[in-house]
This record gives sequence, C-alpha cells and structure tokens, in this order.
Amino acid sequence: RPAAIEQLQINGEKQGVEVFSMGDKNSPVDIAKAAIEHARKNDFNIVILDTAGRLHVDEDMMAELVSIKEQVDVAQMARPHLKHLAARVKETVHFVERDGSEVIYIDKVDPYDHSIRMTSHIGSRMPFYRSGVGKAMAANMSDPEIRTLWENCTIERRTAYTITNLDEFMDEIAEVRRKGYALDNEENEAGVRCIAAALSLDGGSRYAFSISVPISRMDNDRIRELSGIVLAVKAEMDAELEGRS
Repeated sequence: RPAAIEQLQINGEKQGVEVFSMGDKNSPVDIAKAAIEHARKNDFNIVILDTAGRLHVDEDMMAELVSIKEQVDVAQMARPHLKHLAARVKETVHFVERDGSEVIYIDKVDPYDHSIRMTSHIGSRMPFYRSGVGKAMAANMSDPEIRTLWENCTIERRTAYTITNLDEFMDEIAEVRRKGYALDNEENEAGVRCIAAALSLDGGSRYAFSISVPISRMDNDRIRELSGIVLAVKAEMDAELEGRS
C-alpha cells in the first residue's frame, strides 16, 4: 500500500537505512530482484523484504515468498557464471526469465573492456519473438505452445530484421532446436546481435542467458566462436542446478 511504503521510508530515514521502493504497481518478485541488484551495485550486504502493509500471512503471500526464493536462488547461482562469461568474451551478458509471452531481464553484466554499453536494464521486458533468449526458451516448448505465445503478442516490426511471420519464426525455432542456441540478428535493436541459450531447468522454457554484441564485432566467425562458449556455459549451469536438486 502507498501509505505503508511511505511509512517505511520515514522509518528508514530515522534509522539511517536506505529503503528501496518501486511503488505499488510492480510484482513483489520484480521488486525483490531489483532490490537485490540495487544492493549489489551499491555494496550493501543485507536486503530485508517488508510486506508493506500486509497484516497477516495468507496463501497468496506464501506463494509470492516461494516464487521470490526460487528466482533469487537461480539468479544468485547464475551470477558468477555470467561475470566469468562477460570477462571472457568482453561483451555484455544478460540473464532473463520468461513471463508468459514476454522475457524479463533479471541480471546484466557489462564488460570493462569496451566503451559501448547496451541500453537494456534489469526489470525491462520485451516480447519473446524478437529476442534470442525468447527463441532459445521457445525451442523447448511444443509448436502449439509457441503459437499460443505468438497469438498473445502484438507483433510489430521493431527493425528491418524483426520476424513478423509465424511460419518464418517456426523455421528459426527449428534451427535453434538443431543447433542448441539461438540468434537475434538485429531483430530487437538495430546494430546489435545476440547469441543465447536456455537453461534446462523447468523444461528449458523459463530461464535463458545471452551475449549481446554490436554488429561491428559480431560477424559469422565470431558467432561460431561464441556458440561453443555459450553451450559450454549452459552445460556448467545446468550441471550446478542439477546438483542442487
């Protein structure tokens, strides 16, 4: 509730504790993940989640807490792999979660070696059909499931390369299933290509990661080089997740 959030901010100021808020229009899971990223960037060691006005424990609240824990655990597991990958390839790496027909950025690691930075940010969303990560996760779904996702999207041509025809998109999915990785060939942002793979957790349709590269550094030879690296990192994360189950 807005009044409860305001009260938290007042109390936090009195105690000298920073209160992170995204208002009352975002999901608890999105707020929790954004708060953890804010803490990480600002060198805070502890994040306390407050229910902000909810006066009793109920089934919906417990479901939200379980969802927060699951997603934070996966993101925390992935973080060291993402940092190592970004340092190795010297490019921006993203980690996403699928929410229906959209993908949500839940982590991002920028390299230190290039002055060009991607404009993406944690918490931002995009339709699955115009991203490499979306294709990578869709490839692990059945064709009818993919068609349902497609029908739930507003299909628009974001760039000259955006795929807006379902048959053409399904041809792309067939390639992803064959190769094990997906490409975004300037379909979401002109001048940027991405290579992506989905984690096997939850049937391979929930989490994925990608390397985003300016077109000037991403020719076909570079794609071949990065494809092997992406598949190796996917295997490492899959093995770690399997070991935790």
